[in-house]
Amino acid sequence: MFVIKFNNKYYWCGYNHVDTQLRKAVIYNSKKMAISTAEDCMKRKSVIKNLEQFESSVTYEIVEVELKEKEV
Repeated sequence: MFVIKFNNKYYWCGYNHVDTQLRKAVIYNSKKMAISTAEDCMKRKSVIKNLEQFESSVTYEIVEVELKEKEV
């Protein structure tokens, strides 16, 4: 599973919103879809909440995450 991380701080949450908390991030099953979404975000970065402050220097990376179920 993959998530999009901007400027080593913010995770893509969807709906033109990013947050510093990984738990709010959109999870993608395909790295290709994550890259496609990240590229789309880069085209619209001026309208994404919390990214507008980085207007010219926004970078992203695709981060692989693992989600596992634990007994309580």
